[in-house]
Amino acid sequence: MPKRRELVEPLERVPLLDGVAGGGGVWRLRSAPGRRSVETLVRRAAAARGSFGAEATGARRTAGARDPGRACALRGARADRSIARLSTPQTSAPSHSASARELLVVALASAVLFGGLLSGALFDAGTALVGPGDGAFSHAAARFVARQWLAGDAPWWNPHVAAGAPALGNPLLGVLDPQSLFVLLGERLGGAGGVALALAWLAWARMCAAALGAFALARRLGLGAAGAWIAALTFAGSGFLAVHAVEPSGRVVWLAPWVLLGIERLRDSHGARGHVTLAVSLALALAAGHLETAFFVGVAALAWSLALWRSNPAAARAALLSLGCGVALAAPVLAPAFEYVTRSTLAVTRSALRASLSALDLGLLLVIVGALWRARELGARLGPDPVRQQRFAVGAALAFTLLALLVSALSPWPETLVRAWLFDLRGRPGEGVEYFGTESYADAAQAWCAPLALVLAAAALLSPSLGGLRHARVLTLGGAVALALSWGAPGAVQLAHVLPFVELCDVRHAAGAGALFVALLAGAGFERATPWARWTSAASCALGVGAVVLLAARDLPPAAPQVVLDPPDGVVELTRPPSELLARGRAQFEGWIHPDLALESAQVRIEPLEAGAASGHEFALPLELSRAAWRPEDTQRAPAGAVWFRAAHIEVRDLEQGSQRFTLVLRTTGGRVLSERCLASAVVHRPRVTRWETLALVYASAFAALILGAGLRWSALAGVLLLAASSVWFHFGLHLTRPLAELFASPAAAQAVEEHAGDGRVLAERDALAPHSALALGWRQLDARDGLGLARFDAVRSQLVFEGVHPMLGSSASNFDSAAPLSRALDVRVLVSRGELRRAEFGAPQVDGELVFHSALAPFGVARCVAETVHPDLIASHPRDFDSRTQAHLSGDVGWEAHEPLTRASVELVERTNHALTLRVALDGDGLLVLGEQRFPGWSVFVDGEPARLLGVDTLFSGVALNVGEWRVEFRYRPTLLRVGALCAALGLAGLLALCFRARATTRA
Repeated sequence: MPKRRELVEPLERVPLLDGVAGGGGVWRLRSAPGRRSVETLVRRAAAARGSFGAEATGARRTAGARDPGRACALRGARADRSIARLSTPQTSAPSHSASARELLVVALASAVLFGGLLSGALFDAGTALVGPGDGAFSHAAARFVARQWLAGDAPWWNPHVAAGAPALGNPLLGVLDPQSLFVLLGERLGGAGGVALALAWLAWARMCAAALGAFALARRLGLGAAGAWIAALTFAGSGFLAVHAVEPSGRVVWLAPWVLLGIERLRDSHGARGHVTLAVSLALALAAGHLETAFFVGVAALAWSLALWRSNPAAARAALLSLGCGVALAAPVLAPAFEYVTRSTLAVTRSALRASLSALDLGLLLVIVGALWRARELGARLGPDPVRQQRFAVGAALAFTLLALLVSALSPWPETLVRAWLFDLRGRPGEGVEYFGTESYADAAQAWCAPLALVLAAAALLSPSLGGLRHARVLTLGGAVALALSWGAPGAVQLAHVLPFVELCDVRHAAGAGALFVALLAGAGFERATPWARWTSAASCALGVGAVVLLAARDLPPAAPQVVLDPPDGVVELTRPPSELLARGRAQFEGWIHPDLALESAQVRIEPLEAGAASGHEFALPLELSRAAWRPEDTQRAPAGAVWFRAAHIEVRDLEQGSQRFTLVLRTTGGRVLSERCLASAVVHRPRVTRWETLALVYASAFAALILGAGLRWSALAGVLLLAASSVWFHFGLHLTRPLAELFASPAAAQAVEEHAGDGRVLAERDALAPHSALALGWRQLDARDGLGLARFDAVRSQLVFEGVHPMLGSSASNFDSAAPLSRALDVRVLVSRGELRRAEFGAPQVDGELVFHSALAPFGVARCVAETVHPDLIASHPRDFDSRTQAHLSGDVGWEAHEPLTRASVELVERTNHALTLRVALDGDGLLVLGEQRFPGWSVFVDGEPARLLGVDTLFSGVALNVGEWRVEFRYRPTLLRVGALCAALGLAGLLALCFRARATTRA
């Protein structure tokens, strides 16, 4: 043994000349005899490995106890293997599983950090965490699901929105999401307050779990503790997790590192734990609710598994089989969701928004990719001279900055790229000056990552080598693609939409998986990026942000337009015109119309004055009408009985920058244009703002990337603190809360709505009831939405409003055409507004608190009986020319005719659940019973317990033919693909158990 120790001493480590701190290297000997001795030891180690390497540890101990000579041989073989490893070049980083102590420290640190950021909602049952997005919908969906499951009424169908929609088929509701179990517990223990607390604590737990998963994955890939801390804080504090904290997207993305960690477990050891981790985490991600985010997580897992094929085919096969089991386990959610999505408005809108390939955008994208690739090649040829590396870095940074400015001039990229560094460039929520960007803040900020992480990730992308880091190529390629998609880079987005299944996704949701790739690249860049790559990245960041700040300082509004307005004539007058300079929020457009005009509806058309400028709205926006002034102080400014109008849909972010003209369009009966008046003009200008705090963090991150390194003890702590400071500054004011009592309708208003509506539907003005009150509190509302919406219902919306009113934006009580045949069939029993509405089919208004209720005089009920059918061709050309009280038209080629038409019929609702309606029907002749619920695959009908033929009626509804007599008719809804999904889940579970059993058997052998 002393002789062997002397042989090891001449070994000398020579690091690779790539500037990689802690990276691989080659070992050389100081003398030729030592080299020959080591070669002999290597051969002996190989022979010993073949003899003893396959034996278990227990067998070794037993053999050592019985035979001391054999124990010495075993120890010698282990020493030989150690020498052989030292004499072999290190081509891959070793795997380091995170210790329990490390995970505990990460858990405590993330719990304190995110607990402080979410403290406003974690301990107050009267506060709801809503965030900058549509968090109110998440609260409404959670309350709906919890209420139905606790009542024993499986929520397969959602009767509370539009004309009814599938609930299980809408994954956003989370009907089968295991995370909803905590919401059920909150509903059982604390009602609405318990649900709000459960959602807040779930958001906190997901952020902590995201940090733990990213840390464990980084350690498994070969990063040190410092790089793993960088990765954990970057991913857990990313904009996607923060913005979607309580939304379905946030329920998905935190599972991304756990999915990849399961694959890495299978790579290191084909044990049962890896199979279970991978399959269960992917199944949870798919069942969590947001399929777009889950799709990109699944794509990342698939790419990660395929990358194993060259080095470890057995592990790759095991990972692919586990992924298949995870998809099968989520089939009860996926199968109904696929059926719903193919019939939803999502498929229609995404196919309409699919952009064609632009040669300019593709060319610019190729130029950028080529420049980055060329920089990597040139950087790999640099020697160890630091002066030469610094000169190259400065030149590359200048080239990248000029290239970015050129690309922006030729094909302006979305501001998401700039806001990735300066997230409050257009303001942000929770401040005195609200956000005023061109899209919602949730969409704008979801691609944000800490500036230090972006600089380090860019350095890792530029580095030719990452010191044998596992999956370095997958990380660099996946990170670059994810950043391009999440930033909305032209060319990349268009190419992505060409791929199958991607056309149904908003590619910006790749930011969830992209944040994980950026986090891992940041950790690798901190530990292993080359110096010139760090300098290039930091200098590019400083120059690019400086250019943006310089341009923002010179961003001046254009001159006021010279527009000739129509002079006031006492017929139409604006009381509150839009401001001369519009930057944020909504544009005011209020006034009155003389009562002598026979007015049916009113609109405002907004047109840009610059030639060739794109219009913010391709159609005229509907205006709300009222017989009472919107503000009491305006009453004296108009003649008695004047009709008051106002715009509730003019969002400044939807308007192009420049001069705009506002024209009032008045329509009479039948949608005929009565008059057009040019009443106002304004300049739309959204200035850029820069806060010194954000700039300070960006430049501090660029400077830190230059001086921080893995070899310094204090640098890891400094990097972690800078990341934490950036995350806190980004999260500050982001997690918006609202009083729970103000989130939906007040208890008094909810009780009044239920009393007036009964079993019928409600249609409200936009400012009368909160958008998701029906889903949260339990009544049926025609203008409520579930996040997806059926394309068939949206196609007939134009028949529910007055002609000339946009069917989507104008779907409100003031624009509701109660005389239309389809409007009557939908059983709208009450209109809710804040002022008086005149409708012949509705009675006198009843004031209840701040709301005014208009009840229908002769409602149809949940179903009706008709005795005559109209040919569908006549309805196609004249959809409003039939009497829905006595007539209907069948969909498809099915025909029906009454031999002895009914003269009287009665329909009584016996029972209603989320999956069945039971009616008692009496007829004195042949008739067609029409259910006022939206038709969808899965509905069936039974007459006196016997199955009957279900007919498609009036494009939207279902019906059944009945003869004279009294009948008990039951309409049942069972998701058609639920059984298929359950069978697939059973097969997936069986497959997972088989994989686990095989893994355990292999381990024992």
